[in-house]
Amino acid sequence: MTNGPSRASGPAPSPSQRDHVLYALSRYGPMSRARLREVTGRSRTSVWAVVSDLVADGTVVEDVPDPDARGSHSGRPPGLLRLAKTADAVVGVDFGRTHIRAALADLSGRILAEQQVLMQVDDFAAESLSAAAKLVTELTAEAGIDREVVRQVVVGLPAPVNRATGSITLGRVLNNWAGVVPATELEERIGMPVWLENNANLGALAEAWEGVASGIDNVLYVKVSSGIGAGLVLNGKLYKGAAGIAGEIGHVLVDEDGALCWCGSRGCLDTLASGRRIIELLQPTRSEPLTLDGVVQLVRDGEPLACRIVSDAGRTLGRAIADLCASLNPGAVVLGGLVSAAGDVLVNAVGESVRRYAQPAITDGLQLLRSSLGTRAEVVGAVTFALDSTRRRLADDRGLSGFD
Repeated sequence: MTNGPSRASGPAPSPSQRDHVLYALSRYGPMSRARLREVTGRSRTSVWAVVSDLVADGTVVEDVPDPDARGSHSGRPPGLLRLAKTADAVVGVDFGRTHIRAALADLSGRILAEQQVLMQVDDFAAESLSAAAKLVTELTAEAGIDREVVRQVVVGLPAPVNRATGSITLGRVLNNWAGVVPATELEERIGMPVWLENNANLGALAEAWEGVASGIDNVLYVKVSSGIGAGLVLNGKLYKGAAGIAGEIGHVLVDEDGALCWCGSRGCLDTLASGRRIIELLQPTRSEPLTLDGVVQLVRDGEPLACRIVSDAGRTLGRAIADLCASLNPGAVVLGGLVSAAGDVLVNAVGESVRRYAQPAITDGLQLLRSSLGTRAEVVGAVTFALDSTRRRLADDRGLSGFD
């Protein structure tokens, strides 16, 4: 028994019908033929013919049992349709201060390959970009796809991005990248289109679209690692601000008589609650050099001083978050970055301050959440960003914007 008409049963599918089906599968992921009919608005005959054509040429595969299938079918239940890995792909790259992580996905959002290398990104710009290029090459080989089908590479960096020049706004993070235009230099190495973005923005997008805040339209993502940054998703869309540097929460003034910050101000949040500050306070009690992973382990082990320092940092961070919540009224605040792995010690302290300093009308419906994607949030966000921009471009090219 067949699932629908064969190609010989009617006229060949038109390019428009084919494009509608491909876009629907890329935008919404695997689905049954019945669901595909609903999404595209096409007739049963048209959808069956297009699907048969796409399965025959290997663009679409049918290999996942349909959970909506009922016992009325004889033999194996019909499967869900999805794009094959030979279809178009995108790549996300996340540069941390001590790592580079990259992932390759097809247009349905499936991660086909992912790798990470450890290196001092802050100190070695050219070497880091070459390492990223090598990762992209290895990912395409691992996934078994041609480099030519990679539509876009999105790169996240832990620094504000100057939209006019394509360079990063220099500071204490990536301070050895002066004069580097990362997107251009990576494009020259890999021969693929590259877009540069702040990695806190990408973390926000990942958690709002794919992570713990999925389904919430207004999300504040706060990344607490060596430094502190934030990303905003407002009304379901990434918000970057007029100059593209919204979310620099690490340089909110907390103590006007506090320590000098590399930005030239005093008492910035970064000087009081960042991972770097936590290590500075805890290191004198240790004989071996501390890392953020080591701090998190101490907190998990219940070491009193580590717990107290992280808790104090959380309360300071929470006050700054409370101010943002009063202005933006988000539905959720998501804590990410390496320090968020400290769990309840950090989350509870942040929540205590948010409830204390923000009005009840703001906090009553606010969800305070810990990242579900962890250290992968930024690379998942880079893939998500690349997927969204690629789908929109394909939709515009094919006159399918009505699907968004």
